[in-house]
Amino acid sequence: RALQEKAHREETAHLQELILAGKREWELTFDTVSDPVFILDDECRILRANRAAAETLGLPFSQIIGKHCYEVVHGLSAEHPDCPHVLMRQTGLETRRDISEPRLNKIFQTTTTPLRDPRGGMRGCTHVMHDITDRRRAEDEIRKLNQELEQRVQERTAELERANQELDARRLEAERASGFKDQFLSTMSHELRTPLNAVLGFAELLADEHYGPLNERQQRYVNHIHSGGKHLLRL
Repeated sequence: RALQEKAHREETAHLQELILAGKREWELTFDTVSDPVFILDDECRILRANRAAAETLGLPFSQIIGKHCYEVVHGLSAEHPDCPHVLMRQTGLETRRDISEPRLNKIFQTTTTPLRDPRGGMRGCTHVMHDITDRRRAEDEIRKLNQELEQRVQERTAELERANQELDARRLEAERASGFKDQFLSTMSHELRTPLNAVLGFAELLADEHYGPLNERQQRYVNHIHSGGKHLLRL
């Protein structure tokens, strides 16, 4: 019996040492996580907080532990209906939400995971806050630049449309002017051809001496008339 008790004590001491070692390892891991981590009870009181949580809030642990999460983190006097902890208690499921904290001037991506007792009842939760302020501001800046670019494209498109309309108007005006020119030339051609044909016809009649003989000078003058008329007709 004495040997059994001694073995039992040694085994108990070994298990306790393992438990303490596991606890120290857990605490070391808990404190080295770069994101703020809180362990809350079912009434939203903070049971544990890591070093990143204290640094983010700018508070000592004495002003964090035992306080309600909505008081310490959000600066509220009561839970907000949209609080991830409230939603998690309603659904019993892990809840992820992006939360803006004006008091801290930061935006966090939060993950609230339920903690359950051996019988499956909810006894609290872990609440992890990942700072996405820089990412969100970069996204907002990109969105703003895209909107500005889209507006510039719309303005440029409108300018091009106005320019195209102006070009179309000028083209129509040029086509009308060209039509007027063609009409003018056609009219002038007709108005010139008619008398020129008469001049050429009478010159040919005179040159052929249908109305009497011509002397050498008269024949030369008639030929000049006929030659000039043909030249004008070609023009």
